[in-house]
Amino acid sequence: MSAFYVDLLGPLHWMSKCQSVTVGSSAEAEIYATNECVKFLLELVQIMDFLGFQETSNITYNDDNACVNWSK
Repeated sequence: MSAFYVDLLGPLHWMSKCQSVTVGSSAEAEIYATNECVKFLLELVQIMDFLGFQETSNITYNDDNACVNWSK
């Protein structure tokens, strides 16, 4: 299972779904979940840009050290 939560001055989006691949470690599962979250955030930024909202920064949090280190 992958899950992520997006907060924008309150809950904006939450998603949980079965992964299409079988992973060998919890770090790999976290990488897949983080990837899904970042894809959603990129889409959200494009929509907000199209609608003329001010540019904002996106901060992604993850509590798995292996995933964080891999993303660096």
